[in-house]
Amino acid sequence: MPRGTEKPSEFKRYQQALAICYAVVISAGTLLLAASVVRGLLFQPQPAPRALSHADLLRCHQDVSSLLDQLNHQAQRQLRQPTVTAVDGAAAPAPGDWQSFAASWRQTWRSVNQRCQFSMSPRPFPGDAYQRMAEVHQHLSAIELKYQSLVTRFERELSADLVALTQSLSRSQQLLRSDDSAQGANRGQAR
Repeated sequence: MPRGTEKPSEFKRYQQALAICYAVVISAGTLLLAASVVRGLLFQPQPAPRALSHADLLRCHQDVSSLLDQLNHQAQRQLRQPTVTAVDGAAAPAPGDWQSFAASWRQTWRSVNQRCQFSMSPRPFPGDAYQRMAEVHQHLSAIELKYQSLVTRFERELSADLVALTQSLSRSQQLLRSDDSAQGANRGQAR
């Protein structure tokens, strides 16, 4: 057939109908997928909170108090005295001391959060005591990060100086003892 004299396709109407069917099916599938994602993200049903008894609330209070005490104790222990390596006497943190503590502490924090239902919104238990406990629990996570920063800075900036000062005092004490024993020996010889 020469160019320009082509006949319109006999199946043109069927091709158009088939293309429309494909577009409708693909659009419907895309719309269903988008609706499913939106429903899953925005309208996810929250499990009904189980009622906590008074004893459960007391245990939650004890757990939050224990988390705070553990955090304070560990930070004080880390800052109390720098550690010294046996090789060169230089300051060095105990291997993974804060990191191992923090990992365990965070796991406990998460379990208390789940058991006491602190992260539920709205909070399931009205009352000032529960609200205060939940706020303290929430703030503990930020405090842990601040302590971690403080301990890291201490180990990086001050620990070596404190170890050097401690070693200098120890050497001074040894010299005083040797001077004292030398003076005692001189007194004994002078008699």
